Amino acid sequence: MSTIIRDVGYRPDIDGLRAVAVLLVVLYHAGVKSFPGGFIGVDVFFVISGYLITAIINNEIRAGTFTFSRFYERRARRLFPALFAMLGACLFIGYFAAIPSDYELIGEATIATLFFLSNLFFLNETGYFNVGAEHSYLLHTWSLGVEEQFYLLFPVMLVVIHRFGRRYLVTILSISMSVSFVACVVGTELYPNATFFLAPTRAWELLLGSLLALGRHKAPPSLPVSMVGGVIGLGLIFAAALLLDAQSAFPGVAASLPSLGAASIIWSGANPGSPVNRLLCVKPLVYIGLLSYSLYLWHLPIILFARDFLGGAASIMAGAIVTSLCVSALSQKFVEKPFRGSRGGSKRKVAFGGGLVLCSLVAIASVIAMSGGLPARVPGAVLESDAVIKAGRNPLNSKCRESGIPLSDQYCVIGAEGESPTFAVWGDSHATVISPGIIDAANRYGHTGQLLAHPGCPPVLDVSVGRRRDCAADNATIIQYLETSPRINLVFLAARWTRYQREDGATGLLSMISGRGTDNLQLLGDGLRESIKRLRAAGIRVVVISQVPEADTNIPNALARAAMRGRETASVDLTMQEHLTRNSRLSTIWQELTQGNSELDIVHPHELMCDGSRCQTEVDGIPIYFDSHHLTVDGARRLRSLFEPYFISQDTRNPDAP
Repeated sequence: MSTIIRDVGYRPDIDGLRAVAVLLVVLYHAGVKSFPGGFIGVDVFFVISGYLITAIINNEIRAGTFTFSRFYERRARRLFPALFAMLGACLFIGYFAAIPSDYELIGEATIATLFFLSNLFFLNETGYFNVGAEHSYLLHTWSLGVEEQFYLLFPVMLVVIHRFGRRYLVTILSISMSVSFVACVVGTELYPNATFFLAPTRAWELLLGSLLALGRHKAPPSLPVSMVGGVIGLGLIFAAALLLDAQSAFPGVAASLPSLGAASIIWSGANPGSPVNRLLCVKPLVYIGLLSYSLYLWHLPIILFARDFLGGAASIMAGAIVTSLCVSALSQKFVEKPFRGSRGGSKRKVAFGGGLVLCSLVAIASVIAMSGGLPARVPGAVLESDAVIKAGRNPLNSKCRESGIPLSDQYCVIGAEGESPTFAVWGDSHATVISPGIIDAANRYGHTGQLLAHPGCPPVLDVSVGRRRDCAADNATIIQYLETSPRINLVFLAARWTRYQREDGATGLLSMISGRGTDNLQLLGDGLRESIKRLRAAGIRVVVISQVPEADTNIPNALARAAMRGRETASVDLTMQEHLTRNSRLSTIWQELTQGNSELDIVHPHELMCDGSRCQTEVDGIPIYFDSHHLTVDGARRLRSLFEPYFISQDTRNPDAP
């Protein structure tokens, strides 16, 4: 006869599941392409956490032994020792290894992490998948913020329900989970970054584990049923890790794959003995599961410091993973264990010692953050590159609000003042960053224009793009605006074209269009042809700006780190051959577009930025990029001569157009 899942003793299979979750996250951060969706390991952790902690709280409430002080003391003993050690190590190593902008971010993130607000900090600082995240050494602490914000209110909720409406406990939590899930699905479409980081839109995953622990779900009645549940659960987790990637609409519905997978494994493991259960109970996996908290804390700083100083080669990343395992084993034995339970010292001693360490870390991190990363400790050459990083993106971003589509004649005007716009620059963030070169050319000949830029959205019609599901609608609005603006007679199309040209069959951006094929290059070409056709039909001259040379690393960061280590900056250069190879598939689109079409112009930035062997990434030690592919204002202005010919003539509208 099947039993009810209520009393939760030690489950080695859950430690094995923890190991699977943390290893997926580690491999993802190490850049292992086999698991592009390894970040879903955090979702597995959420379900496990909700299951175990709810079982503990619920059992104590039923036994009359639950107290809030005891609960939060256990949480503090569990979380703070290893967290303090990791943060202290990052502050110490960062003093010698981090460039000022990175060190400043470490200081700010440390303060946010100590108060379990890092999910809110990184929401405002950088998205989990966005440019800049590769140098956020404490980005992974966002999940601690989500959990602790949840556990700040959840025990109170359980106590109140037990006291005033115990028989409605499961119903109330089920409704709460459903509301959170719906908010997650809707929010992923409208506000993907906020939905990823905020506790209310992630609470359903913790509540899923909670409902499993509340004693209303019968364990599998037989071993075959347990086996099926385990296989399905493991399959869902690995399907998510293999099929999802940074461009997927996540969390949303996609997060239900790893979450339901984890719940299925926990449920099926209540009747042990199935092959999946035995697999998760093998000693190496169980041991890694016991290390999972420390491993989760330590792996990202170790991987990023190794990548920054030694490069991202597979052997270096493998060494970083092994180092992370070793450090986490030491952390678990000498930092985590000694502070658990009563053997970790009295409440008063733990509170005093913990408070002292907390205040010390906050004070040190505050000095680092307020000083801008202690710039006096690094050579001047480092500061020159770091100034580019701290300057951030092109100043047009704030003026033209990349997050929206400006359409009025008085909004987001660029070029000469006092005239109505006669040209436009349309595209994604590359349209914004390349505009200073176009503006300089326009100013010289007295032309006024308009910037129509939306990050992540190329200027192609009838195409939705990955997480930016609003691209198709926004581009439709833009083309209608351009077609009905009689004074606009010249349009530049600019984008990070390589981002949308994934190999056939790969999980890409443009392949996510419903009802369309999976050949991203074909979709890109078709959408671009449609944009050009519509513009030409309106009598507008079209100039396509091909791909700016791009690198595999953040250029100003790489230049700053090279200067910090006394290395030649030439090692950061991009070769012409690398650029041509990266753009080999795109070249077929440019050839097809220009074949038999003398009225379409395509300009190539690499003709000015590259010589026969290398492409320029800096001038006199100053980067002309602010990341791996976005030009600085100075870098864009160096392309002015590419655009001047299009402003020499006062009338660029096609006289033969209808």
